[in-house]
Amino acid sequence: IQSLDYNEDLANYGFDSICATEFVELLNEKYEISLSPILLFELKTILDIAKFIFAKYGNIFINSNSKMQNNDNASKLDDIR
Repeated sequence: IQSLDYNEDLANYGFDSICATEFVELLNEKYEISLSPILLFELKTILDIAKFIFAKYGNIFINSNSKMQNNDNASKLDDIR
């Protein structure tokens, strides 16, 4: 697969229960959230999943992005010095 349509049903890409479990485990670990693989059978598309995660955990991503920008700015200041 070279690209994904965020409105396409993930099952059309071969996304099954094993993929769902692995994907949720990666998301949970990386972003320190708590999703269930069962959720991915209710939310069929990448867009549906993204909307759900943002609605439930949006503050985590906003805070994370803010921290990353602060780190980038600090790094740029170090380069100047």
